[in-house]
Amino acid sequence: MSLVQLLAHVEQLLGRPVAKTFHDWRPGDQRYYVSDTRRVMRDLGLPAPLPWRSGVARLLAWLQDESLPRLVEPERARLAASLHA
Repeated sequence: MSLVQLLAHVEQLLGRPVAKTFHDWRPGDQRYYVSDTRRVMRDLGLPAPLPWRSGVARLLAWLQDESLPRLVEPERARLAASLHA
């Protein structure tokens, strides 16, 4: 899964576009990354991971919980203002 795929899924869940910008590669940027988490999952007794789309949907639902907007809204307003400046 790429960051572009993740953002497309978030846009789909939100029903609106997500602001994003693209830049050239920088020296040291990692173009490809894979983690093998089997050992840490086994050693820590972690459950099987959720499919990424389900996990992102659950995270978004948690962020949209009624107790979080008051914490997130000032930052959201600041970002919105900077995008329209």
